[in-house]
Amino acid sequence: MSEKTDPRVEYLRRLKEARATIGKMELRADRISRARVATALGGITLALLSAVSSALSATWILVPLAFFIILVVIHGRLERDLGTIRLVADWYEEGLSRLDHTWQGQGVQRSDLASDDHPYAADLDLFGPGSLFELLCTARTRAGEETLAAWLLEPANIDEIRDRQEAIAELATRLELREELAVLAGGIRSAVDPSRLRSWAESPPLFGSIAVTAWRLAALLLSAGLITTFILWAAADANPLPFWLFVLAIWGFYSFQGGRIVRVSLALEEPHRELQVLTKVLRRLEEEPVNCGRLVTLREALAFSG
Repeated sequence: MSEKTDPRVEYLRRLKEARATIGKMELRADRISRARVATALGGITLALLSAVSSALSATWILVPLAFFIILVVIHGRLERDLGTIRLVADWYEEGLSRLDHTWQGQGVQRSDLASDDHPYAADLDLFGPGSLFELLCTARTRAGEETLAAWLLEPANIDEIRDRQEAIAELATRLELREELAVLAGGIRSAVDPSRLRSWAESPPLFGSIAVTAWRLAALLLSAGLITTFILWAAADANPLPFWLFVLAIWGFYSFQGGRIVRVSLALEEPHRELQVLTKVLRRLEEEPVNCGRLVTLREALAFSG
């Protein structure tokens, strides 16, 4: 977006394009869904025919099954792309609401960021519904929200103000960057909690390295044994006892380690999502060329050897 472009005109144009793309993609997704249903019905029909007639081989069921799997993969990718373009449309709608002065109550309010005894936060309505913070905040992480709040709550010296204004002037026309950052973190806005992430990273492991290797090998052997004995039972009419013994062994394995495995899985879920946000956002920021001193310093702070 150039400096002479009217932001409202540009936002409306991009929103119109996003909505048109969404309409086309939704139509395509609907057609793929119908094709999946038709393919599934065809597979069921072939299965019934092969069951009642020896003239039709059951292997023909693999044809609609393969088509169904392909359609599922295509539909999944289309849904992901749809989610992305919907985030784009939402972002421009939010921008237009700010330009049209209809943003009150739609953004981040974070009334918890100011203490009750702050000298001017309440008088100037810095936080809460219809606040200055709600108008300004487009942060995608809690750290970003807290940084903006600190700028509003604490005075800055003249040099700091000039540095910020210089950075704002350089970033003001970079609409593509703002759109990409909004999309990258839009699905899990404000998920990153630095203190919780740090606490998770510093917590002791539930499994030692030797134990991890041993339990991983045991799980692999049990799974391989279960699959092998099932195939021998189903295809070669072998004794089913080994299969059921492996089922029993896996049940015992899970009963013994299941609690810790669940705790590890639950402990990983939230940090994994948060680290995904940070990874995508930081990678995009590292790729953006910057010139003014403050932005150069900020980007250099993100760079680490290797």
